Amino acid sequence: MTDSMNNANQPDPLYSGYTDWKGWTEDKILPEVPHPTNQDYFTREFKRAKVLPGSKIWEIGFGNGEFLRWAEFNGYHVFGIEINEKLYQLGKKRGFQVFLGTVTDDLEELGGEFDVVVAFDVLEHLPKEILLDYFKAINRRLKVGGRVIVRFPNGQSPFSTYAQYGDITHQTVLTGRLLDQVTRQVGFSMEGCYNTIRTHGKKIRIKKLLKYFLRDLLERSLTHLYLGERIPWDATLTCVLVKK
Repeated sequence: MTDSMNNANQPDPLYSGYTDWKGWTEDKILPEVPHPTNQDYFTREFKRAKVLPGSKIWEIGFGNGEFLRWAEFNGYHVFGIEINEKLYQLGKKRGFQVFLGTVTDDLEELGGEFDVVVAFDVLEHLPKEILLDYFKAINRRLKVGGRVIVRFPNGQSPFSTYAQYGDITHQTVLTGRLLDQVTRQVGFSMEGCYNTIRTHGKKIRIKKLLKYFLRDLLERSLTHLYLGERIPWDATLTCVLVKK
């Protein structure tokens, strides 16, 4: 994801070598059929967000195109936008409908209103002061009742520091409450903010189920003890917003 650099025309030097570090290079093959883990994750995330089949989707910061591949494979009409020219060119070579620029650019060729906007691992790259304008621009592209699905390191969890501080390009620590405070100002309601969908791999293994059970028990106990209510505590958080 790099639709978060501060200036559309002047890439942030912090992003030097970013695509190589992430492994998002042309020699890394993106399968025509989504990886089973991606298929499981995106399918379940979209089901929870109540996204209708065949929806028109705009992905912000598409990275190496894993979500674009999944969305096309599953019958969605999907477009992507990136500020990183290397990733934009790679997306074009892979046959995706992609655009170079930022969310706030006036891209007429992007077309009309969308049913869904997704931003996976994007918002943490943005400085706080542009979040309001960012969501204003998203709102303009969405249909009334359209949905926004965002995923980011969970700033309300003590277990998110590895993800949040493991990338020098991350600028903002986010929580569900912070996001609700920002987005309600520009016409969104928060439908839900949850632990990101947990994938099991090809088989549901007893060991993983036990791990998730213990994690939920710890989350329920400690957040009630310290905060008076259950708060999602996984390392990443997924929030669903709806345009009023």
